[in-house]
Amino acid sequence: MRIGKRLFPYPIINNNNSLSEYKEGVVYELKVDFDSNGGLIKTRDHIFLKNAHFVLNDSDLINLFLEEKVKATLIVESSSAVFREKYDLTMNPTDIKIPLCNLKDDVYVSSYIYANENILNFSSVGFDEVYDGYIFDLEKYDIIAADDGFRFSVDYDPMDDNKASSIFTVIKDEMHNDNVLRYKIDQKKIYIQLPTEQYVQYSTTKNYAKSKNIFFAMLVIPVLSMCLNEVQQSFTDGDEISDIINQYRWFTSICFSYKKETGKDITMDVFKSTPSLEVAQLVCNYSSRIGMSDFCDMMDQINGKG
Repeated sequence: MRIGKRLFPYPIINNNNSLSEYKEGVVYELKVDFDSNGGLIKTRDHIFLKNAHFVLNDSDLINLFLEEKVKATLIVESSSAVFREKYDLTMNPTDIKIPLCNLKDDVYVSSYIYANENILNFSSVGFDEVYDGYIFDLEKYDIIAADDGFRFSVDYDPMDDNKASSIFTVIKDEMHNDNVLRYKIDQKKIYIQLPTEQYVQYSTTKNYAKSKNIFFAMLVIPVLSMCLNEVQQSFTDGDEISDIINQYRWFTSICFSYKKETGKDITMDVFKSTPSLEVAQLVCNYSSRIGMSDFCDMMDQINGKG
């Protein structure tokens, strides 16, 4: 939530000095650690807001915060990924971890202090002189201090996770007029064939961050498990992994994903002896488990529990 030049019927501290209605030197500021290149700290799967906290030097607001009459929050918004999450913020540094799959394109991080209850006769020695002697009644959730923070960009395509786009293509099944999920396998790709209605539903919701693991759990893992089982059955113990790759180029991505997850090269013995469903889950970031959690989170939000 970015405050920008929004006007309020009472003074607020704005980290933008030109918009602040408090005396010069009175600050509210969001603080986050960056890496040596000036960027946020990242891992393969997450963005970290390292040592996130706020700086505030207005004694009246500090007292209200300590009395829990006001609270501070940090907001992370990614409109392209339909993601908006808020995190409680204090003056003590804390690490906030955000799954990378929840973010896409421009991401905005901002912070503000808001009233946690109705506050009568609010005033501060920090008010700009034009407000000397004024008192204000604040309602719960009124914003009192704001920092519009910063923006960063994430170049992330959910279907690129674990090289999924190099393994799968989801297509509309125009050959059959029924409700059956099908697949076909060739040298380059595995094709997941959806009935027309479900293909439209998939196309319109696939970019929603929470949908990725749910779609993987429903579509990708079952189909990949079937395909891997076919491959296991068609190659013998005397064959090599390279023999599989020569016949199915998409299997190269399976090998890369397996090594990325385990730190080891997949051997024919391991591949033949591991149930295909387990291999499919491993190379797809265990999306069966995560997809169930994401689905429960979505239901909690719909039911007002999130």
